[in-house]
Amino acid sequence: MAKNSDTGITQLKNGNWQYRITLAKDATGKPVDTTGRVDANGNPFATKRAAKQAREQKLVELRDPQRSTKPKDATLQEVWDRYLKNGTTGKATATLVKQTTMWKNHISPRFGKKLISEIDQADLYDYLTQLYNFGDEAYNKKAKRKHDGGYSYAYVEGFLKFFYLLFGRAYEYELVDHKRYTRMFIDKGTRLKMPAKRQADVEDEEDGADIFSDLQIRQLDTLFSTGNLYTAFLLGYYLGVRISECFALRWQNINWAESTITINRQMGYDKDQKLFYLGPVKTLTSVRVIDIPKTLQNYLYNIYHQQKEQEQKYGIGYRNNERVAVRMKPKQNDLLDIADRDFINRKENGELLTTNSVKYWAKAINATLGFEFRYHSLRKTHATKMAELNTPAIELMRRLGHKKYETTLAYYINVSKSAREATLHNLSQITIKDKKTMLPNKEVNTEFFLQLVEDYEKLDADTPCLAE
Repeated sequence: MAKNSDTGITQLKNGNWQYRITLAKDATGKPVDTTGRVDANGNPFATKRAAKQAREQKLVELRDPQRSTKPKDATLQEVWDRYLKNGTTGKATATLVKQTTMWKNHISPRFGKKLISEIDQADLYDYLTQLYNFGDEAYNKKAKRKHDGGYSYAYVEGFLKFFYLLFGRAYEYELVDHKRYTRMFIDKGTRLKMPAKRQADVEDEEDGADIFSDLQIRQLDTLFSTGNLYTAFLLGYYLGVRISECFALRWQNINWAESTITINRQMGYDKDQKLFYLGPVKTLTSVRVIDIPKTLQNYLYNIYHQQKEQEQKYGIGYRNNERVAVRMKPKQNDLLDIADRDFINRKENGELLTTNSVKYWAKAINATLGFEFRYHSLRKTHATKMAELNTPAIELMRRLGHKKYETTLAYYINVSKSAREATLHNLSQITIKDKKTMLPNKEVNTEFFLQLVEDYEKLDADTPCLAE
């Protein structure tokens, strides 16, 4: 539990400190109830003393509303120059190098010449969103660097902290009035925050995603084979793709002659426009061309021809006219409908399957088999299988699209044989059909299972549907 010490000073569970100010009214007559957990630079209060000093300073400001009612103005470049001259005492060399690089390569070209009064919170948030989803196109173009996809979440958080530092200094230099600064960087409901995490980042950070046993895989294979998500199940198990990557796959991604598939898009959902879209994958390393085992290639080849036959069978009733958009560049305000609709994951009548489709099956699997199903567990199971079969770590890293070598090493056991030869050999060892399937009960009523899926879909009828 948090420990109380001194007036308005509280220690948090993580060991940091916060202050709280409760006044009936400030000098302007407005009610005041303020909680602070970070300093002017956006750093948590590591000591009680720091929180106490910040609280005392905040009280002075609240009781003296005339402070900076008409602040001077300056460019962000001037703030940076003044910080370098007077504000870097005690800073670690590595920190200054990092800040200087961020300023020179990214922030200065975008905001350096702008006046503090001209930069609002929306500008900063839009920039963070661009960095996270698309990278810094202006810098990449100038540096002649190719970067397909955005920067990592942790890297963009560095920019967020840097903005807190710069505007914190601007506030100290009386270049930002108290009301504006509080709204942009202090108030919990309005202050500058990071954009929402991409689905792929959420998936990779999930602690709840377990590795399936061989028995569980065979049970899942039996159930998925009864419905329209069997292809998605096999793609996850045999390729180790993320759920957002799986449902973005199209037939044009497959090179039949080379037995490879290109992973270069992920499926997202735009809540405002209420449609699914294809965006850039998680990071540059997530763009990859990986080998397909023969078992999966043969299956996909048959499914491809089945879809063509079903399209002719249903005629005008074949539902391949959904709106799916492409959002590959920042500042692309309007989502562009894609010209082709050759998605791999479809129902028999052509209706597109999406990331939403899995959640109904997850509920039904839990009710039928008694264990939790997460699609990301298929990716972890695939990685574990490949590591156990002594796949070279660098090849497994490339296959999974990991950015950090350490992430892959979590699955890694031993290195043997050449990278490509070992990978192709190991892929042929992963199978489902070679052992007798054992289900928890003597017999599973597949009709009852599919009815469960349908019931869950009806219960969630308010979920936006692509076909509507």
